[in-house]
Formats: sequence, structure tokens, C-alpha cells
Amino acid sequence: MKCNQCQQNEAIIHIKESGDFCLSCHNQIMTKHLGIAAVDPCEMVVSLKDPQGNDHTFEISLLLLPGIAIWRGWEIDGGYEFETQSRPEDNQAFAYLQLIQKIAKGLAQKTLVRYSENQPISNAIHLSDGQYGLNSVGTGRITLDEESRDLASLVIDGQVVSIEAFGQALTCYEGATLVFQIQDQSEPVLEQGMVLQPLSIDPEQIYQHFERTLSWFLDKGFLSYKRVSACGDALTDSVSELKRLVCYGDQETARKLGQRMKERLISIENDDDYFPNHLIEMINATLH
Repeated sequence: MKCNQCQQNEAIIHIKESGDFCLSCHNQIMTKHLGIAAVDPCEMVVSLKDPQGNDHTFEISLLLLPGIAIWRGWEIDGGYEFETQSRPEDNQAFAYLQLIQKIAKGLAQKTLVRYSENQPISNAIHLSDGQYGLNSVGTGRITLDEESRDLASLVIDGQVVSIEAFGQALTCYEGATLVFQIQDQSEPVLEQGMVLQPLSIDPEQIYQHFERTLSWFLDKGFLSYKRVSACGDALTDSVSELKRLVCYGDQETARKLGQRMKERLISIENDDDYFPNHLIEMINATLH
């Protein structure tokens, strides 16, 4: 189906009561609706090298939605995928650079360890270009197995690893404890020199952090328009903590905390025309 607006590109997005649009035309409609500057281009192709000198070519795209701008990078002829999120009114050139930096960090961090072909290893992961083991720290993107749709596979370092092969490779860590965390693709990548760290999702601690951050910008309970932007940026950490509660905790508890945060924001006296609209949109998006 062709885009209803340009009549050239394939339509990939349907807007209720408006029609079907390609990504470029959809973003044009959203920029007018949101009252922000046009972003062009919204699709491009870039190539980056990993530390081993291998080229990785990515198709980059931007999707604008109310309250959120989503940048995505899919590897062409490969399995890497990355995503970042920003606000539609943010500098999208900077948001694009954040995605490129995330891709570079993701390419640099290797979960698989390549073994020499001279010594066959029984519990190695055998891929088309050699045999591999597992690092003690790493990540993998969950996808459906191409042969059995009832099972998952993992895309590790851009290559598909079956659950069976992954389980076999884990036998080298027999007796150890596996700590795992499933998170949204827009979360920061695990990069070199990083490990998983336990984080609290206690709702009262999250709210105390939220109030403490607010206190940095309030003057006797009043928020000046001069501080609104910095305050919004600082409070994104609290929204991220709420997101972790949504993902890993009780949904009803997260909903109540989100409502409490919204009511507190609405109660703040300020002289800005738009505060706290964007933060409210972020909280609503997190809860849904």
C-alpha cells in the first residue's frame, strides 16, 4: 500500500481517521502537530567498525510520537539492533549522535569469547565463523527461534545463538549463580568495564529520590521558568526508576506511584507555560 500523502513510499504507519503513511510523511505530520522543527532525513545508512576492525552497516530511522522520539538502528546483513529515546522537542541531531555512541559501545562489548580452531571444545557455541565461549558478563537480545517458534533464541554479538547452544556453553560455569535482568531495548547497553548492579525498586525510595531532585530546583516551593529545562532533565532519572518498577515490580504499585508523582508535579507553582506537561507525558508513557 502506498503512502496516502506522498503516493510514492510504502505506507508502514496507520493513523486512525487520518490514513496510512510512510515514515517520512508520518514524521512531517507529527512535527506540525507537535509544533516542532522538521527533522530531515528520518532514514539513513551508516557504517561503524568494531574493535576488531570489522565493518557493521546500520539502517537508522527516527519515529516521532507525542511525547517521545524513537531512534532505531538495525544492522544490514547482521543481527545487531539498538534503540534510544528522546523528547520530540530535543535537538534530534544530538539524539542521533547518542544512538551512534550507543551502537559503538554495543559493538565494543563482546559477550562471546572466540576459541582457537586448533582445539575443539565440547561445550563451545559453534557459529559459521568459529567456536565461542561465554564471557562472565554479557547481554543478548531475545528473539523467536527461526526453526521452532515455540522457543526463543538469543542474538549475541550480532549472531543468533540457540537456547540449546547457550545452555551448553553455560556448563563451563557450573556451580555459579546466574543473575539476569530483562530490559527494554532503549535502556543503556552494557559496555566495557561494566557489570550488573542490584538496584532498588522500592516505591518509597523512588519517591524520596524524586522529591530530593525536585528540591534542587524549587525556591520556597516555586519553580522558575529558568530552571524548568534543567529540572525536567534531572527528573528523567526518577521516571527511569519508575520504569524499572513497572518492568520488574508490581503494576498496581507502579501505577499509584506514577499518579503520586504526577499530582506532585501539578501542585508545583511555576511561571512556565508548559510545565509539567512533558514530564506528565513521560510518566503516562511509562505506565502504559
